[in-house]
Amino acid sequence: MVYNEDIAFAVIEHSKNYYEFYYELLDYITEYFPHTESGIQGDAYIWIKNNEHRVSVDTFGAMQFEIKSDSKNTLLQDVIETIQKKYPVRLYDTYL
Repeated sequence: MVYNEDIAFAVIEHSKNYYEFYYELLDYITEYFPHTESGIQGDAYIWIKNNEHRVSVDTFGAMQFEIKSDSKNTLLQDVIETIQKKYPVRLYDTYL
């Protein structure tokens, strides 16, 4: 499946360096979403997948972790709601 991840829907607000925050965030996300891929090299990313969609939580193009997906979908909603339980998340206008 080909994913197009051009849409940033939200940003996770935190004051830590994203290298420091990455491992904390990865541990939290993998507790709730077992189908993930992740990496860190210059930028950091966590991909959360299901059979239909992929949500990316990454620092590509930003110093904070943005939550991105190819469209508004239930996996995106689940990821945002889960992250909001522990971290402040600012939704972009595109999410509304």
